[in-house]
Amino acid sequence: MIKCTRGLELIELFMSIEDCFEISAFDDAERIRTVGELYDYVRERTPTGPGGRCLTAKAFYDLREALVTCLQCERDTVKPRTRIEDLLPRATRRGQWALLNERLGAYLPPLQRPRAVVGVIVSITLLLLITGVFAVRACGLWAPFVMVPLAVFFACAAARRTRPLAVESRRHPTVGSLAHAVLIRNFRQMTPQG
Repeated sequence: MIKCTRGLELIELFMSIEDCFEISAFDDAERIRTVGELYDYVRERTPTGPGGRCLTAKAFYDLREALVTCLQCERDTVKPRTRIEDLLPRATRRGQWALLNERLGAYLPPLQRPRAVVGVIVSITLLLLITGVFAVRACGLWAPFVMVPLAVFFACAAARRTRPLAVESRRHPTVGSLAHAVLIRNFRQMTPQG
């Protein structure tokens, strides 16, 4: 069995594998002694795409086809290491992301706001909350009842108003990492039913 300093970590590992790949691995855990054996075990029990093709490869090829169609770019320019920023200009990324999502017929991970925008929203919200706490001394007990809802309102309004600024794909900077995310988010849809 794979050596692990804590038995609970090993149990959590096998539970994660079962959840992620929708297989039952815990019963055979004692037979698996190395990471390579674990890899082989999961690979034998994980369904492949049509024609026996790897699902990660299927996700990449489907994504590449959608990118080529939507962006009208050359097929050989879309490789696993191609940066999303190089394919989708920031100015038109939100619209192209929506088209790509529709063309792909799969759920793409959402675009994110720039870190600076998130930092400003969080900072102002925290400032409003802290002001509410300290205002108790100056204004009495009613201050938090004004400042806390004001902070919540500000955070919600700022999140809604800055939605158009969400144009970054920080978690998935390359086409390959985006294809992997597409596979994870659409695993049931991409596996053959049978």
